[in-house]
Amino acid sequence: MHDAIGKLKLGLYRQPKYILDADISKCFDSISHESILNKLDSSPHILKRQVKAWLKAGIMQTRDEPETMSRDKGTPQGGVISPLLANIAIDGLEEAVSECLIQKRDIRKTRKNKGELTYVRYADDFIVAHKDLEVIQKVERRVEEYLGTLGLELSKAKTKIVHSLDSHKSYPPGTKFLGFWVRHVPSGKHNSARVRGNVQDWKLLITPDREKVLAHLKVIRGVLKSAKTISQRDLIKILAPKVVGWCNYYCHVQSKKTFSYCDFRMWQMLQR
Repeated sequence: MHDAIGKLKLGLYRQPKYILDADISKCFDSISHESILNKLDSSPHILKRQVKAWLKAGIMQTRDEPETMSRDKGTPQGGVISPLLANIAIDGLEEAVSECLIQKRDIRKTRKNKGELTYVRYADDFIVAHKDLEVIQKVERRVEEYLGTLGLELSKAKTKIVHSLDSHKSYPPGTKFLGFWVRHVPSGKHNSARVRGNVQDWKLLITPDREKVLAHLKVIRGVLKSAKTISQRDLIKILAPKVVGWCNYYCHVQSKKTFSYCDFRMWQMLQR
């Protein structure tokens, strides 16, 4: 997950870009079994019969519960093997996106465009960024075609095209990805950087998503409400893993202000 954020940072730190913030509609429920099994033929290290058994296996439920998953497509979301099956199914999407940049007459331009294209995927979440809006629109159409061969489709309600620095079609700058908020912000003339002789009056900012911050504080508030009579030692044992784990996840980005805010809010809760 941190590798995905690091790759996104490398792709955006030089210049602002248009971003295809894509969301696959019901990815785990609609994955085509045949598309997964066909891709396994190229890998002799994976037992095709075993993966087929995983795909056909159902989920445990009581007699009163209705059948919630088809045996012909999809895989249980949250299952141990589900991320692996999703990676196998969507593997090849990067090559399909790169096809949108091929220029047969100008090889130099093709290589430059491929370098400017940023593609980051983690399981079924992925982002495509490029400085040209027409390229991003072309990529969106190509992604829809590729996902159609897998029995998947993009969610029209959640899929959108945004810009990392400016507003685009009433969407605010930046996008959310894996619990982070990624965007460019104006830096002012005194904090401008110079890259390859060009002055950049903006900077890349990656911070924890506001919704994730509020959810973290809600968890702490719930622990404190249910632990009013326990000792201080026991309370520390409960809170420490939650705070340390959450901070370790976000400590590799610009989180100083967020950590200070969470520290102040938790101090207020403890004092109360």
